[in-house]
Amino acid sequence: MKIVYLLIAFALAIGAVVVFLMVRDKGPRRSTALAVPEADDGDRRVARLNAPPISSSVGPTTMSEASAPIPQQLARPVSIAEKAESERQVQGARIRAHSQELRDSVWAPAMEAKVQKAFANLGIESRPELLKVDCRHTSCVADLQWPKANEHPPDLLGLLGGITMEVPCARFVTLDPEAGSAGVTGTLVADCEAVRFGAARVSAGERR
Repeated sequence: MKIVYLLIAFALAIGAVVVFLMVRDKGPRRSTALAVPEADDGDRRVARLNAPPISSSVGPTTMSEASAPIPQQLARPVSIAEKAESERQVQGARIRAHSQELRDSVWAPAMEAKVQKAFANLGIESRPELLKVDCRHTSCVADLQWPKANEHPPDLLGLLGGITMEVPCARFVTLDPEAGSAGVTGTLVADCEAVRFGAARVSAGERR
């Protein structure tokens, strides 16, 4: 009977050893890799600064940088002579448009008389002489001259404002680039389409 108890005790001991070995094998295993301490924020910044560039190309590396607008150069100031020449070119276009108009046998003579009266009553110190005026269907062109003996330079604003009553049209005046032997010359253009036919027709671009 004692032999039976010894065999049971021996079997239990062997079972306990087997269970112990199985539990030990299922536990966490130690890593053989070298542990590296986590870098702090300062180390990360240094690493980013010392990191090699991703691309070796020269110039913009992103689409936003490549498409960034180039600052425009400052515009060169326009001189008085350049501005005057530009205005003369625009005035020349008005005169050419006037030359294409047919003459209204009723309106044109009446308007020419008003222009002559306006210059006769012009109350400015540098009053120009009205050499010629030609009116057609909606516009008039007048050739002007400021005598050389006139002590005052041409007063263009005073001229345009002084003829408003008799010539209530859009008025444009320019001076010729060089003065003649008799004095300074210029041209006045009066666009009277809005006065004759109304602003609505002018804005619609209609012409008879």
